[in-house]
Amino acid sequence: MGKEIKIHDTIDLFLYHLDNKTKIKIIKCLLSGTKSFDELAKYTKCFPWSLWFFLKDLTKKKIITTAIYPAIPIRIEYTLTGFGESFKPAINSMVEWSYSYKTHRIE
Repeated sequence: MGKEIKIHDTIDLFLYHLDNKTKIKIIKCLLSGTKSFDELAKYTKCFPWSLWFFLKDLTKKKIITTAIYPAIPIRIEYTLTGFGESFKPAINSMVEWSYSYKTHRIE
């Protein structure tokens, strides 16, 4: 039986799935298509072991799929699922907001 998600606020469901900035960056990167582990590591600037953990969690939540190719060295590619694609409007809104406020100072 699946884990029940406690929703206390409208944002809780979103944060259950994408609860840190690296996961959001992964989704943003994958919106342009399938990527390798190395491409995601370069884009997110995340330590490999942390990135692996985040990718495993996104796969478990059925946000991304993993394709493993038996090559030497082994090649792994990641792609958004239909559910993962459903995050596109939210990610695009964050990108648009960032462009609008890019000159706003962070204190």
